[in-house]
Amino acid sequence: SVPQNFSSLFIERVKDVREWMAPMSQYFNEGESAHYCDFLDNFHAQNQEWFDTALSAEVTADGDFHSQNAIYSDHKFSLMDTYPPKDEWGLGHKHIALYRIGVDIWGLTGKKEFFEAFIRGYEVGNNAKVDRKLDNVFVVYVACIAVSYFYMLQQSDPTKVEPARKFHEFLRNYYDSITVSQ
Repeated sequence: SVPQNFSSLFIERVKDVREWMAPMSQYFNEGESAHYCDFLDNFHAQNQEWFDTALSAEVTADGDFHSQNAIYSDHKFSLMDTYPPKDEWGLGHKHIALYRIGVDIWGLTGKKEFFEAFIRGYEVGNNAKVDRKLDNVFVVYVACIAVSYFYMLQQSDPTKVEPARKFHEFLRNYYDSITVSQ
């Protein structure tokens, strides 16, 4: 059975990210992917009460939501092929999908203002506020997934080489920007 406590879900998701990144190790500097996952584990450990309470209260149905599974046409946003790759990913924090798509926009364009506009659009459209304390942990988490995914795709699709490289550079720069002061 899948736990509904986001703390437990997140611990498992970080383990999954480690496994997801491992086959792509030839694209990372030695120890690089471990640094990202260690950051996620440490963030969780330092904020466990928040994960156990407030974030757990915001667990909802989740899926495989990212830019490769999204279509915007005729002023309508639609998702396709959203069945989660693992049953355990069927539950998650309500904003993981928001960050998956928003970080794809930011990572692939290099424009943080597009990410900010996407978040604002979500907030206005849903009359809700996103807790931006989530940025550090969710941006790193979803970027790790995206980088690995693009590297995997580029092995059989040469059009994914540039997005993989661009997203990896984005992840490195973002990670460096939030860990320099720590």
